[in-house]
Amino acid sequence: MKNGTKVRPIHYLTDAEFEELHRQQGDNLQVDHELDVADMGIDEQVAAVMKIWTAG
Repeated sequence: MKNGTKVRPIHYLTDAEFEELHRQQGDNLQVDHELDVADMGIDEQVAAVMKIWTAG
């Protein structure tokens, strides 16, 4: 490795692990924002998300 850096193995979640994480979260998650992107192109979606993230 360059400069003595180490690489750790990447572990992708299996479908079962992903589903279990969502099951454990329950239905009471707080929602900060809802953004309907159904009629937006990808650039519009990115801009809308950035606007939310950077709002004071």
